[in-house]
Amino acid sequence: MIEAADLPASRVLVIDLETAPDPIALSRIPPRERSKTVSTALHRIGVVSMLEAEELANGRWRVSGIKSLVADDTVDELEILRRIDRALLPVANNGGILVTFNGRRHDAVAIRMRAAAHLAFGMTGIAALASMDHRDLMTDSIAGGGQWFKLRDVAAGLGIPVAHEVPNVGIGAVSRTARKGEVDVAVTFLLFLYDLAYRRSDAGPVLEGWRALGEYIRRAGPVGEHLAQFRRHPLGLDPND
Repeated sequence: MIEAADLPASRVLVIDLETAPDPIALSRIPPRERSKTVSTALHRIGVVSMLEAEELANGRWRVSGIKSLVADDTVDELEILRRIDRALLPVANNGGILVTFNGRRHDAVAIRMRAAAHLAFGMTGIAALASMDHRDLMTDSIAGGGQWFKLRDVAAGLGIPVAHEVPNVGIGAVSRTARKGEVDVAVTFLLFLYDLAYRRSDAGPVLEGWRALGEYIRRAGPVGEHLAQFRRHPLGLDPND
C-alpha cells in the first residue's frame, strides 16, 4: 500500500456521497421491523461530489476539478455510478489514492451495494475499491485513531472553514446537497493535506495544496460563495497573493 509520505506525482481523488433511504428497498421491510435509523444498505445515492488533484514532482499541487452529479429527472443513479467508476479507474490503474471521510463504512459500501442492485458488475473501477489505496480520514489520519469525529469538528479544530449554508451563485452547484458535497470534498482534501504535512514534518503540502485549491476556485468563476471560503488560509495567509 502506498504511504501518504510517498505521494509525489500521485493522483488524489476525494469522494463524498449524499444518500437517502430508497423507497423501493424500504417497501420490502415490514414497518414494524424498520429501525429508526435506516442503514446504508437501504439507501440510494442522491448526489456524488468529487475533487481531483495531483501532487507534482516539484512539490506543487494541481486541483483539476470539483464536480457534483445529482440524481434528478435527467440523471439516474446508474449514471452516477458510471461517473464514479470512470473517476476510480485512473486511481486504481495509476497508483493513485482515494480519500474519504468515513468512506469505508459509508461511501464505499453504498457504491458497491448500489452497483450490485443495478447488476452493474462490470464496472472495473468500482470493483477495484477493495484493493486500491484508500485513506479514510475519519480513522486513518492525525484526527483518527478510532475516534469517530464529525468532519466539521475536525475542520474547526484545525481552523479550516466549513460553512454549508451559503448562497448558490456559481460553479454549477445547483442544489443545497450538491453545495454541501462540494464543501465537504474541499474540506476533506484540506484535511488530507494537513495529515500529509504532519507525516512529512513539513508545512509544504498544506501551503501548496491550498494554493492549488485557491487557483482552481479563481479559474472556475464565477466563484460560488460556498467554495470562496477556501481562498484564504485560516492563519490569514493567502497562498495566491
